[in-house]
Amino acid sequence: MLNGAFRSFSYAKVQNFNLMDQFGYAHELYRYSWANGIVLISHGNGCAILQKSLPKIRELKSKYSPSGIVFLMINANPQDSRESIEIASKEFGVETPILKDETQTIAKSLGIKRTAETYLINPKRWEILYHGPIDDRLGFGTERRTTTKNYLEDSIKSLIRGLKAPALNVENKGCLIQYEKIGKKDETISYTKDVVPILIGRCLPCHKQGGVAPWAMTSYKQVKGWSSMIEEVIKTKRMPPWHADPRYGKFENDRSLTLEEEKMLLAWIASGSPRDGKEDSLRNVGQREEEKWPLGKPDMILTLPEIQKIPAKGVIDYRYFKIQPKLESDVWIRGAHLRPSNPKVLHHGFAFVEYLDHLQEKEPKRKVGIDDFLAMSAPGRPIELLPQGTGMFLPKGATFRFELHYTATGKPETDCSELGLYFYHHSVPKELRVKAVRNTAIEILPGARDHEVQASTLLEKDVLLYELFPHMHYRGIRMSLEAHYPNGHKEILLSVPRYDFKWQNVYRLAVPKKLPKGTKLVCVGAFDNSSDNPSNPDPSKTVRWGRQSSDEMFIGYFAYTEES
Repeated sequence: MLNGAFRSFSYAKVQNFNLMDQFGYAHELYRYSWANGIVLISHGNGCAILQKSLPKIRELKSKYSPSGIVFLMINANPQDSRESIEIASKEFGVETPILKDETQTIAKSLGIKRTAETYLINPKRWEILYHGPIDDRLGFGTERRTTTKNYLEDSIKSLIRGLKAPALNVENKGCLIQYEKIGKKDETISYTKDVVPILIGRCLPCHKQGGVAPWAMTSYKQVKGWSSMIEEVIKTKRMPPWHADPRYGKFENDRSLTLEEEKMLLAWIASGSPRDGKEDSLRNVGQREEEKWPLGKPDMILTLPEIQKIPAKGVIDYRYFKIQPKLESDVWIRGAHLRPSNPKVLHHGFAFVEYLDHLQEKEPKRKVGIDDFLAMSAPGRPIELLPQGTGMFLPKGATFRFELHYTATGKPETDCSELGLYFYHHSVPKELRVKAVRNTAIEILPGARDHEVQASTLLEKDVLLYELFPHMHYRGIRMSLEAHYPNGHKEILLSVPRYDFKWQNVYRLAVPKKLPKGTKLVCVGAFDNSSDNPSNPDPSKTVRWGRQSSDEMFIGYFAYTEES
């Protein structure tokens, strides 16, 4: 048994990562900083040694979870999908989260070679205190009647007692993991042919001259200099800012990296970010200025009445403005682009429409704000027209109300936002409506790490669904938008397991979906009001519904047209 004896050596460090488990939940390693220890076990479907280890893992989990020890598994087998892992976990009664390492980069960085390898991590310094088998009972085709060496448990006991475990070199007896080669057969990854096309398609929409990102991908030199940071944000799923679980739904505006693209970028960075070719094919593309109106010249432009001055620091209250456009007649809008002149300071902005008094019965609830909006601006949000054949009604004499939320950048800034409107001229579209499924009675106690909230509403007509948009504030961590059909069938339309308030994504379905009358629209989500949430403004505060970002909201927006 391990005791206090200790010979000086350096513990290896584990870097942060973010992976999905078999049930569709996201796990960021460093968000477990509250734990007293983390046990990470390599997993693989069909491995006899791992399967025979499961009772011991359950025993240790039951015994040491009350002491603040967190148990996780990680699966890097290329042949195992999340679906097959979920099926196997149900068969063997595994409730421990099994994190799927699709790129194999996390397992490779940890040095995992076989299944049933275990790691004991100290989250106070992110050091690996132990790496090896659970115990000495199982081997290749052998199985002892009794255990003589409890390597993992002895290491856990030492950690709990505040003792340093000695370095051990114990061979693991699990099943070998097949690591796949990245890139084309017998060829190195090409910066020019392989990497640049990924950067142009996935990164440059934000990382360009005048873009919302803090730096622009204007050359190979810039990308190589930032390559370590690129590696980190890919492994932690911070970039690209697309948060939908690919297991549910197909979306027209999906900007996530494919699995092959993710592997390609990480492998290229791991090889030292080499360059090939005489010309830097990124330079000409990355230095282009963004078009002022990428949807074309608007039919009408509304400019805020004054230039906004943004201080260098501090929390800035929402700012409100009203403008009445000079319309000669009623119009249908096919698109609206709320454009900040300084996108680095506008966290998000809304444009709402207020009808005249005699049209109040026809006015959508968007004036309230929590029900609907005409246009929105947010970092990384795609600029696009409304779904084809749909529009929003704008009556003569209506007033636009603007709600803008600015953030400080560290130096004084200014902004003068504009709203570009695009009209239908020769046809009347189907009216695009928005149903906001919300829960305004939320109450999140201080320190709550996974405070679950639900909301629902019933469709009174057949609809054609186009877009989905989850909305919470800084404490929001996940939300799924679901359809519960009249026949009892349930379907997850969108799952966002890693919600991030900084990115207000709208998810447009690749194919609009018919939902029959009587369908219940359900939103299920959760908040993290603990100090382990790096975005939490105040973990000591009980949080309720409110308009300020330091308060909370819970809304799932469904954009649709009525079919009957």
